[in-house]
Amino acid sequence: MEKRTVQSVIQKLTEMVESKTLISPEEWVDAAGFLQILKFNEQDKRLALQIIAKKKFKEIRPQFKTKADAEIEWETTDEWADWQRQEKLMEDITEFGRIAKKEADIRADKWK
Repeated sequence: MEKRTVQSVIQKLTEMVESKTLISPEEWVDAAGFLQILKFNEQDKRLALQIIAKKKFKEIRPQFKTKADAEIEWETTDEWADWQRQEKLMEDITEFGRIAKKEADIRADKWK
């Protein structure tokens, strides 16, 4: 049995959307629930990536006259990009929960 992850839940939903499979209200709610539970692991990853990115900024900062110049350079680093991708994933999980609730409510009426 494959371990369920945020990526596996999103992949399954993507496959359903791409194949034009109707997602039942129960599947919406289940997916949202799984993502909310798995979000805790993603929060730990976000914090670790944030620390790495901030350390990178601390390393870069002395090379520049102004903080703004250092921030411009920092925002081109892999460390910063990884942190920002994780931040976006956290936002997307939260938004998915909101959408799933609305979608399940709408579809529940249609499935009756």
